[in-house]
Amino acid sequence: MDIQSVLEDLTSEDRRATALLRREHEVILAAFRQYHDAAGGPRSPREAIAQEIGSLLEMHDRVERTVVYPALAPYHGPLIRAFMAEHDELAACIERIRTARDGPERLFARVDRLEQMARVHIAQEESSLLAAVEREQPGLNAALYGSIVREKERLAGTVTELESRS
Repeated sequence: MDIQSVLEDLTSEDRRATALLRREHEVILAAFRQYHDAAGGPRSPREAIAQEIGSLLEMHDRVERTVVYPALAPYHGPLIRAFMAEHDELAACIERIRTARDGPERLFARVDRLEQMARVHIAQEESSLLAAVEREQPGLNAALYGSIVREKERLAGTVTELESRS
């Protein structure tokens, strides 16, 4: 699955930012399941799936950092700051996965750690931030949907440009 396809698939008929973000979370968690379901061994697809997971999380991070979190910070500042710190930890873990060259067992352990961190983050974000936005900012929730889609389109164009150069 290429990043362009992933970005195109991450839309929602619901037209609320929270529905779209939850859909992204589902896709990320499904990628972790795909990683665990892949057979190990010398020609294992796990390394490629791990890279895909990293890319999915990075795209999600970019959208939240540039669109979602700035819009919600005035209403949910302490939560946003906590989630930004978690995003930084996830990014550091992704970087360790990308740069490590120490065998499939170590990769599995690193991806497992990333998954644990992502699952905790997603659960907390959905139960505290997204639920609050749905209750308290329905208008902003609807308006953010368009902003998220536009940012994804911008990111998809950037990815396409980068891929065409290689």
